[in-house]
Amino acid sequence: MPRTPMPALPPAEPWSGPWPESLAALPKTPATERALASVDGLGRDIFDYKLALLGAIDRCVAGRVGSTGDLDLSLNFRVDPETLIGSASDIEIRESSLAEQDDPIVIDCVTRLHTGFLKMPGYPSEGIFYWATAIHIPTKNDRVYPSLMNDQKKD
Repeated sequence: MPRTPMPALPPAEPWSGPWPESLAALPKTPATERALASVDGLGRDIFDYKLALLGAIDRCVAGRVGSTGDLDLSLNFRVDPETLIGSASDIEIRESSLAEQDDPIVIDCVTRLHTGFLKMPGYPSEGIFYWATAIHIPTKNDRVYPSLMNDQKKD
């Protein structure tokens, strides 16, 4: 697979608490409530899916990846027109700022772990749902944590 260079994004502030692997595991604080107040059903499902994916990736790459950086990818889901359930179909790797030798390890983990389902409330028709996201390695520095934990330290 050809390697696409990507400038490393500055890491997010590391989340210092136990890493929640679902929205249900998030600490219930005014900050998390504010962060989720405007998120619709599909957005909540995507956050929930990403938290579970990050936890699984963290366990899968533990001790095997020496570099830090972002893997920019598109996770694809086939959507059933009757149930509006999206099942994981494939992954498109767009860019990586990880060390070249670490790319195959992380890509293998993401490929094997991208097996969940997403509910697609209001999804208009059958087809493929594309979700572009960046995953930061180490996952504890991923931007999803501060975006959900928001200004928790102020509470």
